Amino acid sequence: MHRLAHNLSHSPEDDAGGDTRLRAHPPRSSLSLDGILVTSVEAERRPMTYQPLDQVWLFRQEQTWSVMTLRRAGTWSDDGVGAPVSGTAAVVIEEADCLGALSEMVQARYGASGWVSLADAGHDHDAELFGAWVPRQIEADLDAAVFRTGWAGPPRSFAPGAPGGLRAEIEGHLLRSGFEVISLGPPPRPGAPGENFRLAQGVLARHGREMVVIVRVGGAGEIYTRLADPTDIAGPVMWERGGEVA
Repeated sequence: MHRLAHNLSHSPEDDAGGDTRLRAHPPRSSLSLDGILVTSVEAERRPMTYQPLDQVWLFRQEQTWSVMTLRRAGTWSDDGVGAPVSGTAAVVIEEADCLGALSEMVQARYGASGWVSLADAGHDHDAELFGAWVPRQIEADLDAAVFRTGWAGPPRSFAPGAPGGLRAEIEGHLLRSGFEVISLGPPPRPGAPGENFRLAQGVLARHGREMVVIVRVGGAGEIYTRLADPTDIAGPVMWERGGEVA
């Protein structure tokens, strides 16, 4: 990661030549960077400062990333009105030489939620950022498929169309959360001692990926689906549709 020092300095191009009316205005200050704009967000600094949110622009170069931040600070009257009294603004440009360094840089300043916000905003505009966004988003989508039932015993029948079976109920919640259910059946084993009971194991598809999942029931009757642990299966947990993800 590189922090670039950009001074807001006068450029000869800003001179007004012989027009004394234009020369009366103060010179402009400017900075520039190369790259394609991926996205922009407003982000709250960590720890919280009660200052205006930072405005953050993410740019992509061929091998690197650049983050341009407009950071403002101000003071307000203490007369109960809270009117602005003074303010300052600074622009900082920082470089990261890989996506991992970019994530660390953003999280150090804005926390994990800041990185999630940036990835959410920009994943449709950059393939590498999309690849980093997918696993976290899949976990969030699986959270949305959690549902509760008063039943907490051994699994009922998973045969398609079986009366009172859980299969259709689980599939329905997964479908409503945006997943395609490729397969869903009884798990190879019920689970280790102390582990929540396993109801099913299956393969889902979402966001251009296929994945192996385990469906469990918790002590409060909540039925939830999570990505399989790599120790559960003899192959990858997630792969691109049509090709395996390393």
